[in-house]
Order: sequence, then C-alpha cells, then structure tokens
Amino acid sequence: REVEYMNGSVLTRFGALRARDGHPAPYDVKIWNIGNEPYGKWELGHTNVKYYVLKNNEFARAMRRVDP
Repeated sequence: REVEYMNGSVLTRFGALRARDGHPAPYDVKIWNIGNEPYGKWELGHTNVKYYVLKNNEFARAMRRVDP
C-alpha cells in the first residue's frame, strides 16, 4: 500500500488517494527501509538474521510487483 501510495499512478487505488490528498504526481521514491533493528532483543518480535533476510526478500519482491 505504501509503495502504491508514494509511486503509483492516479489510476490505482492508493495513487488516487495520494492525488486526493493534494499530490497527484508520484513521489518517485527509489530507496526504502524495511524494518528497524528487528534483530535486537529490545525490539518486540525480534528475530534472527536468517529469518530477517527471508522476510526482507519477501517484502522486496512484493514491493517490486507494485513498482518495478
């Protein structure tokens, strides 16, 4: 949803919402941050590196489907 909102066409659901919010042109975001130190024991739901990489790659594939 966030990728479509930021970079999607106004013909998409979330691109149209962005336009309605006053910014019809896509923001053209190129770099995204996925997660915030999910390996830290101080984080709720912390995980290990192996699982983080698995989920990171899953998120990246989903994001590229919306905005190649």
